[in-house]
Amino acid sequence: MLAEQCVNQYANSEKLSKSVFDAAVSITFNVGCSKMKTSTMYRYLNLGEYERACNELPRWNKSAGNVLNSLVIRRAKERELCLLDLNLS
Repeated sequence: MLAEQCVNQYANSEKLSKSVFDAAVSITFNVGCSKMKTSTMYRYLNLGEYERACNELPRWNKSAGNVLNSLVIRRAKERELCLLDLNLS
């Protein structure tokens, strides 16, 4: 399943801002729909708790149980994108 289709099907995408949707697609492309569709991030997206969902991104920084610096950097950028459209003031 394509990442966009996964977000559309499992993450209530019609209510997501562009930046939240784009960040969700990015991580879904990287991690896979099978893992993301049952993730805490998707659960928060479906509850409309977008800031909490965005804050889940840094947790996905491991490959084969090891933290990878490249994933730390990627998740930080995805989190920044995810939070872009949210009014947090």
